[in-house]
This record gives sequence, C-alpha cells and structure tokens, in this order.
Amino acid sequence: MTQELSQFAFLGLMLGLAGNVHCVGMCGPIALALPTGDAGPVKRSILLMLYSVGRVLTYTLMGLIFGMLGFGVKLAGMQQVLSIVVGLMLIIGVLLPYLFKRNSSQKVPWSDWVNQRFGQLLRNPHPLSFLGMGTLNGLLPCGLVYTALAGASVSGSVQGGVAFMSAFGLGTIPALFAIAWFSRTIPSQIRTKLVKLIPVVSLILGILFILRGLGLGIPMISPPSEVLKLSLTAGESCH
Repeated sequence: MTQELSQFAFLGLMLGLAGNVHCVGMCGPIALALPTGDAGPVKRSILLMLYSVGRVLTYTLMGLIFGMLGFGVKLAGMQQVLSIVVGLMLIIGVLLPYLFKRNSSQKVPWSDWVNQRFGQLLRNPHPLSFLGMGTLNGLLPCGLVYTALAGASVSGSVQGGVAFMSAFGLGTIPALFAIAWFSRTIPSQIRTKLVKLIPVVSLILGILFILRGLGLGIPMISPPSEVLKLSLTAGESCH
C-alpha cells in the first residue's frame, strides 16, 4: 500500500510541476494582486507561503473527498472501469482542446461567493488573510485541478486521493514564487515551450490510468485485477 501511495504522490507532484506554466497564466493576475506591499524578502516569502499552504489545504480536502468517491467505486467493483474512463477523458481532453477552452469560460456555482470573500480578504492584508485567500483560490474553476481530481478518484482510497492532491498542490508552489519574483523576466518564447509540457503529462497520465484499469500484471503500472471478497462469516455460521 505504501508503494502505491508513493506512486500516486509522484504522479500528483509531476502534474503539479508540469502545470506551473499554466498556473502562471491562469492565477498570475491573482498572485500579482496579493497585498505584499513593500514587505522585505523574508516577510514576503512567509506571506506567499501562507497563501500556498491555504491552496494545498483545499486541494488536500478535495483529494480526501474524491478519494472517498473512488473508494466507493472500488467497493462496487468498478475501479478498473473508472480508471480506463478517466484515462480516456484525459487523452480526449488533450486531443480536443477546444472543449476545454469552451468550458473554461463557464463559472461554477460558488464562483461569485469565492470572489466576494477573496476581495474582502484582499482589502485586509493580515497574515492570516493570505492563508484564507489561498484556501479560496483552491476553489476557483481550473482545468488542471479537474485533471488532478480525476487522478485522485482513480486512486480508489482516501489515502491515495489525499496523497495525490497534496503532492499536486506542492508541485504548483514554485509557480507562485516565480510569479512574485520573476513574473516579467521569463521570455514569452520559453513560456510557450514549457506550456507544451502540460498536454504531454496529461497524455502520460491518461495512458497510465488506462493501463492500470486493464490489469495487465505490470508491476507499479498495471497491477493484476483484484477480486473483492465479501466476508460471509455471519451467513456461514447459520449453516
């Protein structure tokens, strides 16, 4: 089980790291608006870290929820089917990017509430406000986060979902500091090339999830199919 958790944590971390450039583009304006003021390097780093901790906490809670959902699917004997379906969705999402562009303009029901609360905290630059803003930022709609949540559900366990999303959140932290310190020093040509890593990682994850669902007996990649055995001790004792 520890080996499997390590695998999901590694995949989550890789997705987070690969999505750093995406984070710069999507969350850059929010990060640049953070009221760090004229804070020195140390204080500024602490404030940004509190903001990051808030995001990771939100992602971790999401991982717990989607890990529970995945566990429910596993108990129903449908985990392998879920793994294959999620893998196909990731691959289709890469091959048909216009679908994500169209959906990216849509808002989730809680977007207005999050934006209002975020604005209130933004006007109150207290250290704990940064923690709250990070927590709220994790609730904003994001295609990359949706991809990570799909991975968390495939884990089929609460621990796996938490490991995947926590590692994913940690992987996105470098982007925040890059925005804060070097936002205007990264050439656009380099950013364009790095953005191409995101669909590559999504394709790899999609293929891995499909292989996992096929149960080909490949260690660490496609473990053998597991048959759930329900305990019928109570029933047997009646005979």
